[in-house]
Amino acid sequence: MMQRIERPFELRLRREIARAMREMAERFALTGEVLAPRDHVENLTAIYQAMAVATVTAFGLRVLDQGKASGQVLEAKTSRPP
Repeated sequence: MMQRIERPFELRLRREIARAMREMAERFALTGEVLAPRDHVENLTAIYQAMAVATVTAFGLRVLDQGKASGQVLEAKTSRPP
C-alpha cells in the first residue's frame, strides 16, 4: 500500500532534487560557492506534506472501513476552532 501512495510523489521528488543539483552546480561553476537553492527546502517540505496527507488519508479510511466492517462502534470527535 505504501508503494502505491509513494509512487506519485517519486517523480516530484526526483525532479526537485535534480533541479536543485543543477542550480547548485551552476552556482558553483560561476562563484565557487556551494549553497542549496533557497526554495529547495520549501519545495521538499510541500512534497512531503502532501505525501503525509495522502498517507494519513489512505490509512485512516482503511482503518475506518475495517472497523465498520467488523462491527466496531467507532467514536467520532469533532472540535471547533475557538
